[in-house]
Amino acid sequence: MAERRMFAKSIINSDAFLEMPISAQCLYFHLGMRADDDGVVNNPKSIMRLIGAKNDDMRLLIVKKFVIEMEDSLIVIKHWKINNYIQNDRYTPSKYQEVIQQLELDKNKAYKLPCIHDVYTGKDRLDKDRLDKISNNKKEEKKKIEKEKRNSDVFALVENYFKRPLSQMECNVIDSWIDNYSYSDIQNAITLTKSSNNNNYKSIRYIDTVLLNNFSKDKEKENDKENNESELDDVIDLSQIDWLKN
Repeated sequence: MAERRMFAKSIINSDAFLEMPISAQCLYFHLGMRADDDGVVNNPKSIMRLIGAKNDDMRLLIVKKFVIEMEDSLIVIKHWKINNYIQNDRYTPSKYQEVIQQLELDKNKAYKLPCIHDVYTGKDRLDKDRLDKISNNKKEEKKKIEKEKRNSDVFALVENYFKRPLSQMECNVIDSWIDNYSYSDIQNAITLTKSSNNNNYKSIRYIDTVLLNNFSKDKEKENDKENNESELDDVIDLSQIDWLKN
């Protein structure tokens, strides 16, 4: 893969680019530097966390059409072929060729998603599977936005509690929380941690232990079992009382 990346002045000097916040411009440059030789970025969320970019920065790049959001959290730099010319002896094809095949090049060599209304044009029509992928992207976009907002809220909650930026290790732990706990579970765990007298109350591991001990699925099953046994004992006691009365 080529080591050098370039950015066309016609793109970064445009009003559309310069009117964006510095944070969004910075994110664009970092995405461009880390894309593969076809302009695909497979770890946009990690890059955002690394540089402290917000979801709003990414959404702005998508809305302004500087990047194209694809399935499986992949991002494609729209003007990649305008920004970069890579010689054949240095070019390494992207391993996401199925993503590249979903895109077209306009007359300026910028990537674009095909227009569904113009799909069926004689022999050049898209096959059904390709159409389904395009349609599913739009249907799943709303779910992705909602999930990204929830994830962002969780990171903001923890960062606000610590009053400092999170380390990579802490981000990895929080990622595991998002997979296993609800936002309210994490919020309640932090509330319990605040009320603790333990000297490690501002440790990510301490919050992790609070979550495990109070909000894990195994803990819920254990509590349900104890409640069921307690209810059974109550039934037995009442039966004995009824028998004594008779």
